[in-house]
Amino acid sequence: MATVRQDELNVVEQCVIDLYNVGVVKFGSFTLKSGMLSPVYFDLRIIISFPKLMETVAEVMWAKRPGNQYKLGVPMLIRRKERKGYGTKKMVEGNFEAGQKCLMIEDVIVSGSSVYETVEVQSVGQFK
Repeated sequence: MATVRQDELNVVEQCVIDLYNVGVVKFGSFTLKSGMLSPVYFDLRIIISFPKLMETVAEVMWAKRPGNQYKLGVPMLIRRKERKGYGTKKMVEGNFEAGQKCLMIEDVIVSGSSVYETVEVQSVGQFK
């Protein structure tokens, strides 16, 4: 079992408390994309209004990435939920080249359908 340093635990604990305090973590009855009901919901879109908290969440997630093959400061891409009927009509927004590596981050995984949909879109974009 991996050991966790106390200062790391304090950062994660404070981050969870801050996420709750700004309304990211919600309790109630929520229908998820999969159709399942959940007593907890994470509304991570709220953190864009709290830059310091967003930075902390990013740092905590970055510290947990697999291996060290991904470097900080790399460009990001965004997969749209659905293709817009106007403008560029792209499903993936951002600048990328065929064959580039892509680290996919999903906020919550219940059924895996969102992950599968993203992988499908990324394979069309020829990511590794």
